Amino acid sequence: MKTALITGSTDGIGRALAISMAKRGYSIHILGIGEEKGKDVLVQLQKVNPKGKHELFLVDLSTIKSNKEFIDMYNEKYDTLDLLVLNANAMFKEARVNVDGVDMGFMIGYLSRYMFSIGLDKIMKNTKNSRVLHIGGVTLVKPIRLDKLSNPDYKGSASTYMGFMANNLFVQFANKKGLTEVPYEFMEPGIVNTNTVKNQNVLVRIISKLMGMIEPEESGERIAMYLEDSQSNGGAFYNLGKRKYPKAVVQNGEDEFMKVLDYSVAITGFKFSD
Repeated sequence: MKTALITGSTDGIGRALAISMAKRGYSIHILGIGEEKGKDVLVQLQKVNPKGKHELFLVDLSTIKSNKEFIDMYNEKYDTLDLLVLNANAMFKEARVNVDGVDMGFMIGYLSRYMFSIGLDKIMKNTKNSRVLHIGGVTLVKPIRLDKLSNPDYKGSASTYMGFMANNLFVQFANKKGLTEVPYEFMEPGIVNTNTVKNQNVLVRIISKLMGMIEPEESGERIAMYLEDSQSNGGAFYNLGKRKYPKAVVQNGEDEFMKVLDYSVAITGFKFSD
């Protein structure tokens, strides 16, 4: 039985995707910070796939220490992983700095994903046809202000959009530059009625509905159908299963990627093996 580790899977898109993948026979490793919500997802997974070896991991993705501790534990416990879905994200009203002195939104939305990608690379290489799928935005990207990440002077939404940019660059170039054999893909889920949208002002919510907002369950099912029906394609971007190309600033962003990579190594201590 295949196993999927899905970050941010106690709620929203991640929760819906976890249930959809369990229906397709996967054992699901749930990762989030809400214990009650996580236990509820476990119950749902057992209903749709009682043979699955589902587990709940409570992890705070906002610090380097907690990410590293989880990755070390996971490598000790498991030696294979079929699917890693990097879905967890955060959008704060105001940018804030974590205990490591780094923009917390950028830490959760990008640096934790960077650490998971590298930290779990070995066991994924040990797994035939493994793949990594990023969930996030392709359109909402902003230039990464590396010099301001320790002392942000921008809105909290900018942290999220800079994280999207970093993840776009990571998927665009990691496989092309031969940093890993595991294929990285990027899925934009469209406008989904998650808590992030619900917390926006009335105008934003109205515009989201007019632009065809869908519920997390529909999004999760569409992503699961894509994963079930497709072969992995390293460096590819999709909008709910349909091929989508990143912005030109990403496609032509190799120099920017190298700067972000150097920053990521310096901050986290994680790097791809030579």
